Amino acid sequence: MGGTFVNFAPVACGAAGAIAATVNAPIAAVFFALELLLRDFAARSFGILVLSSVTASIVGRSILGDACAGGHDRGTRRGELPAHSG
Repeated sequence: MGGTFVNFAPVACGAAGAIAATVNAPIAAVFFALELLLRDFAARSFGILVLSSVTASIVGRSILGDACAGGHDRGTRRGELPAHSG
């Protein structure tokens, strides 16, 4: 159990940080990394993933603003699809 954290923690933290900064979803990024990369819900791994995810989300929002990296319009009303040209 302890060996899993040591071996894959940097990879899981990087994946959680990338998802959090790109999609503005830090909590989803943490659970993605826990379920698919670490596969164990230890308090030690949860804490370090939350720290890396929130830090990446703060840095991403300071650089990109409130927009997603994919360029999607987040200001649409519920049930309304954004207009795309093309």
